[in-house]
Amino acid sequence: MIVTTLPIAYVEGRPLRILSSSIISSILSSVTDARVCFPLNAVSVRESSKKSLSQRLVDFGDCLGTLGLLNDKSIVLSDGSDEVLQNSEDLLDNALSSGLCFFQESLITHCDCGRLEIPANVLNEVRSDTHQSMYSSAGDVQVCRVCKSELHDSLIQGLFFEQGLMESPGVLPNNHGGRLSGIINDIAGKSFYISRSFRTMSEGLSLDGHGCLDPDFHSALSLVHLWSLNRDDLVLVIAINHFYRACRAYAVAKSFAPDLNLTIVAHPMFSSENNLMKLPVNEAVDFMGSKAAVRFLFGTMLQWTRYDSCCSVKDMKRVASCDTCSVNVQKQKIPFDKNILRKVNRNSYLSLLSKMRKTRDLYGYDRALYLSLT
Repeated sequence: MIVTTLPIAYVEGRPLRILSSSIISSILSSVTDARVCFPLNAVSVRESSKKSLSQRLVDFGDCLGTLGLLNDKSIVLSDGSDEVLQNSEDLLDNALSSGLCFFQESLITHCDCGRLEIPANVLNEVRSDTHQSMYSSAGDVQVCRVCKSELHDSLIQGLFFEQGLMESPGVLPNNHGGRLSGIINDIAGKSFYISRSFRTMSEGLSLDGHGCLDPDFHSALSLVHLWSLNRDDLVLVIAINHFYRACRAYAVAKSFAPDLNLTIVAHPMFSSENNLMKLPVNEAVDFMGSKAAVRFLFGTMLQWTRYDSCCSVKDMKRVASCDTCSVNVQKQKIPFDKNILRKVNRNSYLSLLSKMRKTRDLYGYDRALYLSLT
């Protein structure tokens, strides 16, 4: 089994909250003794933030190391690496041959910077949905929120993907099952525009005169690459507000790899009473006193049934004052099954904190929770 996340658009200095899913994936992989993959979204970084692809990967690895997330079972994977780009190119060639993907003349609504680029008829359907946040309206005029240019239409040869029918993935907590099934049913049987002809910031897969491949579609193909390494079951850790993106990634990956077995684990949105979640990673570690304390704090925020979870200053002080290096325990594993979140949650980490503060011996699953911090 490999625990992973959606690709993280990390650049040096970004706040701790950006790494929330990475931290939770590290915790889950540790307690289940699974491998963990930290994917970097490098191809869609804007020009103003660009370094070389190799340097971005180094910065990301340094950040993960600062949090203590790397070990001998870790994989750090850039979607801009030669192997991932080649995998996407091979899959796309096969999809074009089979008709799963196809070029079609379409009227595309876009801004000057290409941040918003979508078929005109689709934009009309989703004006009140997620794309609304990309532009503002002044009467009959729509303006991009990023480059401030007016949206306009162009007739181009765009690349489309025909999404087939499929079964829903597993999901935890299981109360999200209905929501997930609804998204899967909504996207099944639809055609999606997956090329980007007006986006200048991407180093993604070139489409030979038709722009480049949509970074989100490329990220979904990266899941296929990860699965193909050993054909292991995948656990995809996401923030609860990323359900649609995760379902789209799963649906695309499943179309290219029908044997893929994936479970989505959705954690709450994390915040703090002070500005901890807004600090750069190195400053957050300094504030808490150690990288183990930062991971411990995230464990105490795992209130799986809530949409958001806020860490209190009181919890920060209790965690920061606890010596996480003074206990020597034998290795322990928690099985990954439908009951895992009952064993890995806020209450279990608070119970562990109490035992460690009282220097009690640790037994059973407490050992696995402790080892997720070290």
